[in-house]
Amino acid sequence: MAVNYEPRTNEELQAMDEILPQDKQLITNIVETGAGLDDNDIRVRAIRGYLVGTLLDCEVDDELREELEGMAASFSDGWTGALENSITPEVLEALKAQHNAIDRLFAELIRRDNTFFPSKSGMPWEAMNKGNALIQKLSV
Repeated sequence: MAVNYEPRTNEELQAMDEILPQDKQLITNIVETGAGLDDNDIRVRAIRGYLVGTLLDCEVDDELREELEGMAASFSDGWTGALENSITPEVLEALKAQHNAIDRLFAELIRRDNTFFPSKSGMPWEAMNKGNALIQKLSV
């Protein structure tokens, strides 16, 4: 079975029956100790997803739990810096390129149909706004 390392919210973690309550608490402690970021931040959810995937992929025993606890303690100062540097310039440039492509496609649709309004397009407009907000945040 392939393990899923997708980002997870705390609610998703708590709803998982295949993770023991003590391991859910361990993951919560690691994320809270290490990240120092808002729970909605994708980087926090990515860390949580990675830890969930690790627990599902490994035989969980006290030794693994101690390693994970030690990881949180030894890297607590480094988590934030590592997370802040996790977006490479290449990723930011790709995000900008995708944003520009959506913008150009909107312009083409407007040119072809003058009754088309991007702001009324639903999901594409929301995605463009989210991408633009992230670009602004990361470009600081």
